[in-house]
Amino acid sequence: MLVLVALSLFLLAGMGLTLDVSQLYSQRQLAQNAADASALAAMMSIFNATNTTNATFNNTFGNIVTAGQNPARLTCGSNDNHTPCYYARQNGFDPANGDTIFVDFWAQANAYTQEPGVSISTAGKDAVPLLRVTVIRPVPATLMRLVGGGTKNIAAQATAAIVTSVAPIPILIMHPTLNDAFIAKGTGTSPKIKICGGPKRSIQVNSCAGTGGSIAKPDGTGSASCKSGQAFNWTGNPIVDLSHAGPLDYGDCSTGTGADLGTFGLPTTVSSPTPVNFGTAGVYLEPASVIADPLINIAAPTTTGLTNQDTTGCTESATKSTCTDGQTPSHPVTCPATDFFGNAVTTCTVLYPGLYTSAGPLADIKSTFLIFTPGIYYIQSGGIQFDANSSAQTQTLPPATPGPYPTCSNADPRTGCGILIYLSANGGTLSVKANPQDIALLGSDPSLTYQKIAIFVDHAAPAQSHSFGGGATWSITGTIYMTNTVTTILNSTIPSAQGQYQSFSLGGNSGSGTLTGEIITDSLTLNGTPGIQMNLDPALNQIRQIALVR
Repeated sequence: MLVLVALSLFLLAGMGLTLDVSQLYSQRQLAQNAADASALAAMMSIFNATNTTNATFNNTFGNIVTAGQNPARLTCGSNDNHTPCYYARQNGFDPANGDTIFVDFWAQANAYTQEPGVSISTAGKDAVPLLRVTVIRPVPATLMRLVGGGTKNIAAQATAAIVTSVAPIPILIMHPTLNDAFIAKGTGTSPKIKICGGPKRSIQVNSCAGTGGSIAKPDGTGSASCKSGQAFNWTGNPIVDLSHAGPLDYGDCSTGTGADLGTFGLPTTVSSPTPVNFGTAGVYLEPASVIADPLINIAAPTTTGLTNQDTTGCTESATKSTCTDGQTPSHPVTCPATDFFGNAVTTCTVLYPGLYTSAGPLADIKSTFLIFTPGIYYIQSGGIQFDANSSAQTQTLPPATPGPYPTCSNADPRTGCGILIYLSANGGTLSVKANPQDIALLGSDPSLTYQKIAIFVDHAAPAQSHSFGGGATWSITGTIYMTNTVTTILNSTIPSAQGQYQSFSLGGNSGSGTLTGEIITDSLTLNGTPGIQMNLDPALNQIRQIALVR
């Protein structure tokens, strides 16, 4: 009998140990999920400056009173609605139920010491770039209580930071299966596009066309077949000059030794005569691993706080400052005697950020010189079209050579001294048509919400084509961002079976363009003699982003 009792107790203890270990493990996983979500949400709130208090809600956290006071701590209370506390509660952890949640914050001066292997942001606005969420839950024993087991604490931590990283590669072509996703064609002997500086890879084509395989859909609904043909195609004499691209150049094509072009699909080689000048250090990579959209987590702007500006433009003569920027308090806007390229200006029309439709001045720009004041230009319909004898520039001009982002006295809180042209889902296309004149645009501040984007096409926009053609001379500092996301493309029911995607064409004759930034689009075509140069100083092409670092 005693032997049976002893065996029973042994079996009971074994079962209890198994159950309790399983219980502790599952609770530990739940705690880790809650810590991860809370850390990311807290850092996103700091990143977007929403960790403040308004008339109805106290969300102030993360303030370090003294620089040497590290870490500062927020301890969550019962039903606490501070961002990290709220997200912990949404994931099932609340001090009201006996859980403990606290958040530690480090000032910029001490953050690197805490996480020495992380590229912590040194931007002036990131006074608190590092935080850690700790979640603790007491877990009572189950069957082990019968043999003396008690309550055990499980704990999880997550560390989030605002980090800097090298900006995305100059040209990223996103369509995952498209035949001829990147087409280069043209005539003449001058480069159709020339890249100076930037990272080791200058161009990436994500399409798997020609491989005969398939790729899984991101939403788990099956797979999509790679189209026949090839991802990169060329005809005529299309020179893509990468000979001075790469991290050894400062964006002026003086010291670069070459960079790579990668494609996930065919062709396996670029045959002679090669359409690409790789320099001495660049190579053709196939298959090259797909590169994800680096801007996918940037939320599209909304219409909140924006009003219709179709008829509010102000006209003034050259050298006059009778128009203002429309801000409170207002700042004068001077119509220049000459534009960014040195050409004479007679009159200017000053535009203001807000909502624009097909009835407004952007749907068909002709025989006018526009000045864009800082902010978001939200295109609801009609697109934006530069036509004959049209010119435009931002009030704060883009740098003439790669350099720090400009400063101004009337910066917008979301775009800085530059602008964001946003083509909504029904907003239409961007088109630079025949015979426009000069265009000089400064995109959004790389340290703010839109991270250097100048032109942003909504991810839900229908399949459509955008183009830079004609004989315009242009300079844009910022990213041209035109993509529908991989999920939208692969789940599209468009009859062409190529999906719902954005295509971008750079062409025309006798024009020239300089882009200090990136092109991210689903399909790209180079044709004619566009004479485009992309200037990228690797030291200046840094972006701020949020990451879990531990």
